[in-house]
Amino acid sequence: MSEITSLDVLEIINAKKRHAPAMAGALLTMLRRSYNWVIDQQVYGLIVSPCDRLKSAKLIGPPPARTRRLNDTELFAFWRAAGRLGYPAGPAYQLLLLTGLRLYEAARLSWPEIEGDVIVVPAARMKGRNDQARDHLVPLSGQAQKIIASLPRIKGGPFLFSRDAGKRPAAMTNEIKRTLDRRMLLALRALARRDGEDHTQVTLPPWTNHDLRRVVRSGLSQLRVPFVVAEAVLAHRQRGVAVTYDLHEDVQEKREALVAWAQRLGSIVNPMSDNVIALRARR
Repeated sequence: MSEITSLDVLEIINAKKRHAPAMAGALLTMLRRSYNWVIDQQVYGLIVSPCDRLKSAKLIGPPPARTRRLNDTELFAFWRAAGRLGYPAGPAYQLLLLTGLRLYEAARLSWPEIEGDVIVVPAARMKGRNDQARDHLVPLSGQAQKIIASLPRIKGGPFLFSRDAGKRPAAMTNEIKRTLDRRMLLALRALARRDGEDHTQVTLPPWTNHDLRRVVRSGLSQLRVPFVVAEAVLAHRQRGVAVTYDLHEDVQEKREALVAWAQRLGSIVNPMSDNVIALRARR
């Protein structure tokens, strides 16, 4: 590590940004954190990081602002497709949409983190800088509680979503996301056929797992949930002196917000209509 220079890092970042600028930025961040950790541990004789003067904004440019969120029809298709994914990925995705958690926060949930009708994500697994992360309390709506109650709980490991009896959390891979996308598209085309539209023209614009948080946040705004509460649901920290002095967890307020969101989501994914068709399971 002591032989790597800023030019070495720059060569890697420049090569990556030509075809994957977002990945180049993530790579630079990871390298910077790795070197800072090594320097803090005082090993290898390192006192300066080769990443110190390499700024992502100048090398790669600012990340594009994302605005993608699934519309109601896409949410209907998402819920159906996630249900057909089965355990562990399917219920993990559905829980994401009900709670606004980040993917890795939900996928790595363990049974000790479920305290009655509240999820307590420990600070160690929350996003934060300079040890400022705090435990994140997520009140569970009735629908979220049903999903958790339906999960297998086999003695052997603590994780809710697992492929080896809870010993390790399940990996939410790109292949799983691609399968979800394929099944969503099938559902969307089936809906188009039902409505007499040309299903061959139906497409599913690209979306990311993180866009589900935007869906939740936008949904809370539509429900007129106060800004501070909606931000607390997504574990967005307050700024300024409020970070130091306001330690109120807003548990009851978040509970009311998430219950209202679950009801709104339920009206989208389980509409009370005789016109809803049964979508065939396809691979």
